[in-house]
Amino acid sequence: MPQIVTQGPQNVTFREESVVITCTEAVTKGTLVSLIITDAAGDVPVGFSSCDVADTADVTPDQIIGVATDTVAAGSKGKIVLRGVVDIKCDSAVAKGSALQASASNGGNADVLTAPAGGGTTRLKCIGVALVASGSDGNLCTSLFDGVSGFSAGSA
Repeated sequence: MPQIVTQGPQNVTFREESVVITCTEAVTKGTLVSLIITDAAGDVPVGFSSCDVADTADVTPDQIIGVATDTVAAGSKGKIVLRGVVDIKCDSAVAKGSALQASASNGGNADVLTAPAGGGTTRLKCIGVALVASGSDGNLCTSLFDGVSGFSAGSA
């Protein structure tokens, strides 16, 4: 797939990476999705075959998260951004500069990253940094996004 360069804040250039994949659930622009690995050949993974709406279970580093660029009907193919500057549906608590994770209360939205309790072994993936505030649940927030590797969120 060709690499598309997009302009971020203050004309800093960020490369967008995306895939076209089947969405098992209906999604709209800005919806966070989780890519699904198909295991059709025993223990040998075939690869990522589809995606569904991301939820609170999709905050760990082993999950690949993407953002839908348009409305896609369930069972149809759609463009999913994996990295870049993109509009993401966010919860109302998201402020400019917030580190983001998949929302625990609103499936398909991003919310403020909550650090695990000190001394715990839980690891979360910071999937983005909000460049604007949300204001209310479901608003689109332009964000710097990396659903593959994530961003460092420090340690608890």
